[in-house]
Amino acid sequence: MNKIKIQKKRYKIFVGLLAVVLVLGLFIIQNNLIVFAKDTEEESEEESGNVWVRAKQRAEKIVKLEEERAENLMENKEEKIAEMKAKKEEKMAEIRKKICDRWQEFFSEMKTDLSEKKSQVKEKKEARLMEWENKNQERDQKLEENRKEKDAAREAYYQKLLSLAKTDEQKQAVEEYQKTLEAAIVKRRSAIDAAINAFREGVRNAVKERQTAVDDLVTDFNSQRAVAIENLKKNCSMDDTNDDTNTEKIYGVLREELNKLRMELMEFKSKRKEIISVGETVRELAKIKNEAIHQAIETFKEESQIAREQLKNAFSTQELPEI
Repeated sequence: MNKIKIQKKRYKIFVGLLAVVLVLGLFIIQNNLIVFAKDTEEESEEESGNVWVRAKQRAEKIVKLEEERAENLMENKEEKIAEMKAKKEEKMAEIRKKICDRWQEFFSEMKTDLSEKKSQVKEKKEARLMEWENKNQERDQKLEENRKEKDAAREAYYQKLLSLAKTDEQKQAVEEYQKTLEAAIVKRRSAIDAAINAFREGVRNAVKERQTAVDDLVTDFNSQRAVAIENLKKNCSMDDTNDDTNTEKIYGVLREELNKLRMELMEFKSKRKEIISVGETVRELAKIKNEAIHQAIETFKEESQIAREQLKNAFSTQELPEI
């Protein structure tokens, strides 16, 4: 009995100790759970804070990257714009150079063409004038030969008249006739020579005056062309290369100068037509010359006729030979 009681008592003590242990265990477990919960909450709060910080940092990083990207894009865009502008300016400068070189070449060729044409015309006119002068010399030579033949024929005629003269009065009449006729011939020849020389000198002066007038017109036109070239060079040498301003200005100058030259050329042609033609002057001079020669011949005929009538009177009814 006592043994059983002792065992029951021990069992109650064991149960009591077990209950105490369990209570202590539960208490420890509860405390641990509370601590774990607090730690978990703190860790969650800390982790939540870290996530926000990381998100903020990432957003700032993204913003920074986008800003850098945008800045790089702007720099690249500006570089491309600057490169395109430089290429455009280079191209426009090349175009301007081609324009200026081409038109300067054109104006130079124009000057060369005008100079060549002027030289060709001058050479042609000089050749024609030289041919005319040579023909004049040939005419003078033939005229001189003809006059010598006439002089010889008259001298023979005078000798024939003297052979027919029977009296001193008739011989005196022949001498007077010879003297009067020779004076009339000298007078006629002088008048004819003066008319011919005046005609030729007038032609030479007309050619010279017309050539001078044409040369003055060509000089004026070349002056306008030189002004056009200087204006073109001035605009071609400008440093202003903004956009197409300079190129457009050059085009404008070209149009303006070409219009001026076109008007000057039209005026040149018009004035050249207004200059009296050498042919018209020659016709007028020839008319004056022919009238003077005709007058000299008529005067000679009158004087020679009077002298012959006096000669016939001296020879009375004797038939005289014709000269």
